[in-house]
Amino acid sequence: MSIAGVVTFNQIQGNEDDTKSVLTELRRVYSQATGVSYPRGVVCNNLSGYQVTIPASSSTNKQSSITVTALCSPASVVETRTAVLKSSYFNNNNTEVNFIIKTGSGQLQAVAPTTLPINLNIVSNNSATTLKVVEVRDFGVFNIQ
Repeated sequence: MSIAGVVTFNQIQGNEDDTKSVLTELRRVYSQATGVSYPRGVVCNNLSGYQVTIPASSSTNKQSSITVTALCSPASVVETRTAVLKSSYFNNNNTEVNFIIKTGSGQLQAVAPTTLPINLNIVSNNSATTLKVVEVRDFGVFNIQ
């Protein structure tokens, strides 16, 4: 195998590893929502769901974090997972991706301008042609394309 082949393999493998990290994070949040898991250490009288936010990102503004907000009353609880992606970035055409996983049911609710189904484009830092798309659907269904 040539050096170029090894580099390409490593780019693809890094992108696949990052995709798995995103899936793990989304499954964690989905589990918290459907299991009606209240955030620890704060007053949360009513948990309506968990909001997932991926900042506006593109090839010139590479973002790799996910923010999860427990929608509580009297106050929401925000948790940012920085560097979820290690060798890739989200490419959502500089538009913030925002959706809520409803407590109990796991149903998705898109927050404008996001629409359903939700597609998360995960692009390798080293090659714009090395990408995976994670499709997020209702009730914890995640497809990889």
